[in-house]
Amino acid sequence: MRKTIEIILIIILILILFTGCSYNESEKISINDRINEEINYIDVRISSILNKYFERKDDVLVSIYDDLEKIDNILDVLVIDLSEYDLLKDQILSLRTKINETFISIENEQIDIILDNINDTYSLIPRIVEGYNQNSNDVYIYDLKASILKCITLSNKLMWDEAKTEIEKIENNYNEKINDINFINELQYNSNKIYISVEEISGAIKMEQLNLVNTKYIEFLDVF
Repeated sequence: MRKTIEIILIIILILILFTGCSYNESEKISINDRINEEINYIDVRISSILNKYFERKDDVLVSIYDDLEKIDNILDVLVIDLSEYDLLKDQILSLRTKINETFISIENEQIDIILDNINDTYSLIPRIVEGYNQNSNDVYIYDLKASILKCITLSNKLMWDEAKTEIEKIENNYNEKINDINFINELQYNSNKIYISVEEISGAIKMEQLNLVNTKYIEFLDVF
């Protein structure tokens, strides 16, 4: 009888352990999904800022400020959700610092440095994503967006040689990526749209046509 009770207790303990592991794993997946949504929200708001920056309507600074406030608010939530990823603390701190610098540039009506600030801000996103997200395709897309934005920033500084070098790297990397069946299956039709958009930006940079570069960049943002 005693042996039977011991066996039953062992079985119960095993079930508790497995259930606990399952719960912890599902909880982590849930948190990661939430982090993905928060990062995506920041991505969308940054795209909105860049659209407004290049449109240059009368209320551009007020409108960009509104987007920055929304990013700043979601950062408070993101910091909490990323708290278990200790390695990301520096990146999150840098992200908030860059957002604050952009706030200051708007308050001082320094619109010309906003693009630099947003470029620096977005360059941190891929490093944050790779810190918690094991999907290499997700990381690559954020890397691609960051690299393209770097090209646009260089072009707007008329640093054409540097922009051409950067876009050539992007083209070479993307040409390798589209041979990845997993990548193609995940993005499907979008993979072709991205390819065309990158090539159009590349052509505009090689011709050193700034207005066309910026127009093609806005079209690139619309692909996503």
